[in-house]
Amino acid sequence: MATQTVGNVHVDVPLTNLARLYRPLEAGFIADEVCPRLPVQKESDLYYVFDKGPWFGAGDDIDLDLVADRAAAKRVEFAHSTEKYFCEERALAFDVSDRERRNADSQLRLEENKQRGTLLRLALLRERRVARLLQDTSQTGGELDAAMDAASAARWDAAATTYANIRGDIITAKQRVRDRIGINPNVIVIPLKAAEGLTATAFYGDVVRWNVQSGERPNLTRFTDDVLLPDRLFGLRVIVAGAIRDTAAEGGSFSSEEVWGEVARVAYVTAGPAMEIPSVAYTFQASQPMTRRWREDPAKVDVFEASNGVIDEKVVATEACATITNLLT
Repeated sequence: MATQTVGNVHVDVPLTNLARLYRPLEAGFIADEVCPRLPVQKESDLYYVFDKGPWFGAGDDIDLDLVADRAAAKRVEFAHSTEKYFCEERALAFDVSDRERRNADSQLRLEENKQRGTLLRLALLRERRVARLLQDTSQTGGELDAAMDAASAARWDAAATTYANIRGDIITAKQRVRDRIGINPNVIVIPLKAAEGLTATAFYGDVVRWNVQSGERPNLTRFTDDVLLPDRLFGLRVIVAGAIRDTAAEGGSFSSEEVWGEVARVAYVTAGPAMEIPSVAYTFQASQPMTRRWREDPAKVDVFEASNGVIDEKVVATEACATITNLLT
């Protein structure tokens, strides 16, 4: 047995310039883009919903507007009803004890990383809720249109999938929304895995080489590792959703899943509230996101709470979204 001396014994200690930490990238979260925040005064209240039929002339005789001499014009009505929102607080907390703080190595950046992780957990939960909200009827209980099933059409990651196949799926979804709300949708949400899959198709080569048939020219500077598609496709603003989640039980082996699944959403989205334009969903927000800190004695613990606000993520225009499901092989 070799003799151990001060010169040949090394005691392992953590490096001061390295700590491994895997975390979601904020760039992958898109919930605020498709379910914008709408400030409200009260945690629960009503909003008006106009009957759609009168605006599109339901039941109108073609000569409804004909007025005889000395007669009064026919009067039309525009009825409305109300729907309700109900906000609840969304928050998570973490704590740091005095002993934990004293004994933690500096490279852990204990408070900073616990806070960052908590905020990301909140964002990931919100992302999952909004993705589920803008899903087909099997997820929403019938709130949104189930739309097309790509299993019966061309898959978005097959080499034989052409420009016409992809265009056909998207145009069908656009038509479905327009047929129901009277205006064209303006956004398409494509999961990152599906966006990557598109690069294996003939469609991708067509988009890179030629102008798209609607006259839009792809912005080739946007074809990077992260953004694989042009800013617009067939008149729709492209949003690539890249968030993933761990589906394993707590403590189990990591198993990743695309939060937005294998489903493209074609929707009408406005940046702010508008009575005249049926944006698909809003986040009713009765209080702003905030963080707070307090001391708990005699436990000698500092507690930190991060709140996403008192909110209600809600579909307000149930027909302003269509889905293209099962995109991938």
